[in-house]
Amino acid sequence: MKNKTAIIFIICLLSVRLVNGQNQWVSQVSGTSSFLTSVYFVTADTGYTCSQAGSLLKTVNGGTNWNQVGTGPEGALWFLNSQKGFGQGETDLLVTQNGGTTWTSCFSNPNATPPVGISFPNQTTGYGITWSTGLDNYVIKTNNGGLSWDTIYRYSYGATLFTAVFFTSPLKGYVTTDYGTILKTTNGGASWIPMSVDSANTVSIYSIYFPTPDTGFVATDIHGVYRTTDGGDTWNHLSFSFPPTLVTVFFTDANHGFVGGGDGFSSMTLYRTNDGGNSWTQSASGVQTLNSIFFIDSVPGYAVGTNGTILKYTNATGIEDKKQTEIFSIYPNPANDLLNIQLSEPNAKAEIKIYDQFGQIESFLNVSTPQTEIDISNLTNGIYIIELKTENTISRQKFVKE
Repeated sequence: MKNKTAIIFIICLLSVRLVNGQNQWVSQVSGTSSFLTSVYFVTADTGYTCSQAGSLLKTVNGGTNWNQVGTGPEGALWFLNSQKGFGQGETDLLVTQNGGTTWTSCFSNPNATPPVGISFPNQTTGYGITWSTGLDNYVIKTNNGGLSWDTIYRYSYGATLFTAVFFTSPLKGYVTTDYGTILKTTNGGASWIPMSVDSANTVSIYSIYFPTPDTGFVATDIHGVYRTTDGGDTWNHLSFSFPPTLVTVFFTDANHGFVGGGDGFSSMTLYRTNDGGNSWTQSASGVQTLNSIFFIDSVPGYAVGTNGTILKYTNATGIEDKKQTEIFSIYPNPANDLLNIQLSEPNAKAEIKIYDQFGQIESFLNVSTPQTEIDISNLTNGIYIIELKTENTISRQKFVKE
C-alpha cells in the first residue's frame, strides 16, 4: 500500500504545474487512482470527497491525510454539518448521520437516475435534480432536512437533461441544462421560468454557483463563463477564451472565484479571477481533469478530479492563515448555543458580524472587551462566516453551528 501511495503522489507532482504567486495549488496524497467526482468541506479541517466507484474519502486535518470511511456516494456531495450529509448513490439519494461511515437511502425513483445535483439553502429545505431514461427531468424537494422527499416539478424538452442546481434561499433557486437553458424559481419550485444564455441553444451548462443572492456564475462546455448580477434575470457572456471543457465553478465572494475542468484525457483547466470574471489568469495546469472545486474561505480551497487528483489551494508562506487567527480566535468550533470570541489585542474595539453562506447578516454587535460570548442558539444549523472589524483590520473565519 505504501508503494502504491508513493507512486500516486509522484504522478500528482509531475502532472500539476503550479502558477507562481503568493497562493498556490498543492497536490495532496489521496491514496487512490479513482475518478473523484465531488468535494465538500464543513470546516477548515474536515472534508469529504467521493469517487465514481462509490468510495468516500475523509480528512480531519485539512487534507494532510485522506482515509476511506465509507462506501455509497458517487457524486453530488452536500453536508449540513460534520455528521449529516447527502450524496448521489448508484440508484438512490443517500444520507449519512455519522460523518460518512454509513449511508442509507432517503429517496429513490425506479424510473429515474439518482439525483445528479443537490442544494440545501438551509438545514431543513433542500432540492435535488434527476432525470429518467425517457428524458423527463424532475426536481425533488424536502422540507424536513431530508427525512422525506417529494417530486415537485417535471420538465421535458427534446433531449435536454438537467445538469446542476443551486438555491440562494428556500424560495429562490436555479436549475441548469445541457441545452443552454437556466430555469429559475422564486416560489420554492411551485413554478419555473426558463431563460436561455444562448439564443442558438448550443451551450451545455455543467456547473452553477451564487456567492451572493444576486451575483451568480455558470461554467459551460466550450463557451466559457456566463454571469448574472440581477439574480438570474439576465446572463452575460464573459469575454475570455478558456480551453474546453469547464466542468466546475466556485466563488468565495462576488469578485474572487475559480473555474476548472479539462478534456478528460490529457489536460487540466484551472483559472482564477479577482474581479468578478472580467479577467482570468491560469492558476495551475496538468494532465488530470478537475470535476469539483470547493472553498471553505478565501483559503483553503480544494479541487478533485481524475486519477485520484486532490489539490489544495493554500498560502505559499503560511503567513496569511496565521494572521487571520492572530487577530481573533473562536471556540468551540463547531458550536451549539454559545460561541466565544477572543481578541488578540486586549484594548481593541471591534465590530462583529455573522453572515450565512449567502452573505445575509444574521447577527451584529460591537465589543470592547478581549473576550466575548455570543448566543447563537437562534441560528439554524449550518456554516457561517464571522467577520471582525477593528480600526485597522478586517478578518473573517468560518464556524459551524450544530
